[in-house]
Amino acid sequence: MTPAEIALVWIGSAISLFGLSFIWFGDSIFFAFGQQLYLGAACAYTFFTVWKGLSSSAFTPISAGRVTLIISLIVGALAFARLTRWRWAARYPVAILSGIGVGVTFGLTIRSQILVQISGTLTNLVQVKPDPISAILILIGTLTALVYFTYTREHTGNYGRIVKIGRLFLMASFGYILATDNILHADGLITLLQNLIRDPLKSIGIVW
Repeated sequence: MTPAEIALVWIGSAISLFGLSFIWFGDSIFFAFGQQLYLGAACAYTFFTVWKGLSSSAFTPISAGRVTLIISLIVGALAFARLTRWRWAARYPVAILSGIGVGVTFGLTIRSQILVQISGTLTNLVQVKPDPISAILILIGTLTALVYFTYTREHTGNYGRIVKIGRLFLMASFGYILATDNILHADGLITLLQNLIRDPLKSIGIVW
């Protein structure tokens, strides 16, 4: 490794430790330095990324003759009107974006998150996959979870009992997702700590 690369490794490790110092020392001067440095770098990176995106999708095509893109550019710029006294103008880009977004994603969301899931569940039930009991439990969980999100009827009586079953399945799935995420985060933290030790040692010739 070159001296510059070695210096970058040690500086990066030190800044990472500054961020982790909040766990043991709270809001110290080291944590504040690492936090502000990270926020500044993130803002600068985001600014240049947005500018590059605007250049490739708006400025360059407009300069090449696609003048109709000026309308999109103006509508997007109106979003910043919220920072001025003409705040009402920011409603138009929000309304356009919301309307188009709902129209484009609604059908795809219904198909991918509901219809495909129900179809897969019924297919597994017919084919008895992975086993009869699991197939039946998956079908019951899918149907009762859908009933739980039906708010046009009061959750009382027999209907309320079905909703409670759906809530139990939802809580079980949320618990599994939370446990899995925590394991992944812990694994990422361990990997980070290993790299903080390994990389500096490698930079000075000690193989870990």
